[in-house]
Amino acid sequence: MPIATDPEATFKIVLEGDKKKDPEPGFIYRHLTGRQWGRVCEANNTLEKCETDSEIIDKVYGACRIGLVGWENIIDPATNEPMPFEPDKLEDVLAITEATELMVKLRASGILGAECKKKLDSLLDSDTVEPAETAADPKTAGTNPPDTNR
Repeated sequence: MPIATDPEATFKIVLEGDKKKDPEPGFIYRHLTGRQWGRVCEANNTLEKCETDSEIIDKVYGACRIGLVGWENIIDPATNEPMPFEPDKLEDVLAITEATELMVKLRASGILGAECKKKLDSLLDSDTVEPAETAADPKTAGTNPPDTNR
């Protein structure tokens, strides 16, 4: 099954400011299709052409929602309890600078698939994209792992 259509294939993105926190907050994504990844790249590449702040905000948060399927350890400051996952509440969870960082890291996840990322970690400033677990198929045990860069 292609990784972008596998509902079990997810990865976590952790913002720089949240690294080493215990527990570590993170955003859970499904692997993007080429079309979805293109939409994230387009949002990132066209920010400078935006004429209003609200246009920038819409593009950034919209791109961050593409493929977002959950979050972990996000605490509601009013109750000090975990916030239930609601993608429409992303603006209530992240400052615009954090959302921009998340969008950039999401874009980087498409450039470097799970297998390439292991080999090319040095190209990224950080190792915040964690590859999804790949289920072993008994028929292909001992062969090369599936190509995740589709």
